[in-house]
Amino acid sequence: MCCQNQTGFGNQTGSGNQTGSGNQTGSGNQTGSGNQTGLRNQTGSGNQTGLRNQTGSGNQTGLRNQTGFGNQTGSGNQTGSGNQTGSGNQTGSGNQTGSGNQTGLRNQTGSGNQTGSGNQTGSFLRGERAFGCRWCFPAAPKGSFPP
Repeated sequence: MCCQNQTGFGNQTGSGNQTGSGNQTGSGNQTGSGNQTGLRNQTGSGNQTGLRNQTGSGNQTGLRNQTGFGNQTGSGNQTGSGNQTGSGNQTGSGNQTGSGNQTGLRNQTGSGNQTGSGNQTGSFLRGERAFGCRWCFPAAPKGSFPP
């Protein structure tokens, strides 16, 4: 659609593809939307549920819950995001700072720094596994953590 800035939008349900859109600020819920490609900054958006692929997106700041997402490829920084549940693959993502819980995520490949993140539950593969298991059973003796 090549839209310009979008500010203060209400709920969006069942929307089609969004390509090359401008900034989105203070948007409401987005449910069942199609592909999002080449989007720029997203700030203060509400819940996003059942969205499909996101490719080449810009910064995402202050987003709330993200549920049932598809693949995320080449995304920019994510700061202060809420919970992420059931997300698909994340490839080449930028920094993640202050994120909330991440549950049921699948593969994470080539991700950048993760700072101050919350719980991560049910993750499938993570890049650090390539360096060997550092926190395996049996637990290290008291006073020697991390190993």
